[in-house]
Formats: sequence, structure tokens, C-alpha cells
Amino acid sequence: MHYDLSVFRGPAEGLRDDRRLSRLDLDATREILLAAEMEVDGDELIWARDALVAQFLLSTDGDGRLLAIEGGVVTEDAPRELRAREFRALLAVLQKAARELDARLYDHQLGRFLVGDHDVEEAVAGFA
Repeated sequence: MHYDLSVFRGPAEGLRDDRRLSRLDLDATREILLAAEMEVDGDELIWARDALVAQFLLSTDGDGRLLAIEGGVVTEDAPRELRAREFRALLAVLQKAARELDARLYDHQLGRFLVGDHDVEEAVAGFA
């Protein structure tokens, strides 16, 4: 299974038209994600656990300024409880990043921003 997530500042439609997105602080973004034990590989960040692997790209505009953290999560064969726990932990990392960057976490499968516990649990149920 593949699950897409993005962190950005602006309306959901901004992902199709980056002129509608506000820039994010690149240094703060890297610091937040590295503190969450993501591995850096160029502009890619990887968060690998027992049941899932998440790869994120720092999406920039033509001037190299950060607009979004975009990526996907794939799952390994693992018990549902483990997949759910690890995905919930990843969502917590991304929600923390979104809060600290004055941005929001967007779930492409649900087609909306994840703003509360109910949204998170719905995303977890869809992933796990």
C-alpha cells in the first residue's frame, strides 16, 4: 500500500498551483525532521521503521525556496497493530512539524487536512 501526505502552508488547491503556497523555513524544517530521526539523502528524507518506510521530498519553487514537504508511505508485511502504531507516530512527527512551521498536514487519500484526533484515527484506519 502507498499513502501520500504533505505539509504546506496554503489552501489544498495550492498543491496543484504552487503560486498559492507560502514558503516554509528550510532550516527549521530540516532541524525538525532530523530531530525525529529521519535520514537525509540529498533533498529526500527517509523515516524507516519495522512496518513502514516513509520518503519525503522537500519541494521548492524555482528560486529554491521551500514550499512543501511531500511524500509517501509504504507498508511492509507486519501485524496491523504495528503498522497502525508506526503510522500514528509518523503522523505525530508531521503534525508537530506542521505546527512549528505554521503549516498544515494534508492527507491525499482522505482529501483533507488532518486537524484533530478523529482525522488522525481515520487516516490510521485507512493505512493500517
